[in-house]
Amino acid sequence: MTIEAGRLFVTWFRSGADGRDHAVTDERMSAARRAGGDPVAVCGAEVPPVPLVTPPGPRCHRCELCVAVRGTPPGVEARLRARPHRHRKPSRLRQLLTRLPIRSAAGT
Repeated sequence: MTIEAGRLFVTWFRSGADGRDHAVTDERMSAARRAGGDPVAVCGAEVPPVPLVTPPGPRCHRCELCVAVRGTPPGVEARLRARPHRHRKPSRLRQLLTRLPIRSAAGT
């Protein structure tokens, strides 16, 4: 399964195997529920879930690193290389105003 470039949407789940909180993407969680298995975290670890009433524990360092790298906004260079935005179509009011004849105040 590939994760699309851009923002990474994750939910932190406590693993019953190692007692750490792991970041699981929404796509992987829904795929695991359909298949009836355990979800796979962004670090690659399988996360056998514990009851959700369990308080949060220490976070997996590899998951934190993956989320931090994917969640950072693009740098200045990436924003400068991005395609420029296309301008919107003129509003209806602007279209009407451009059709009106222009009268000068001095000639009146």
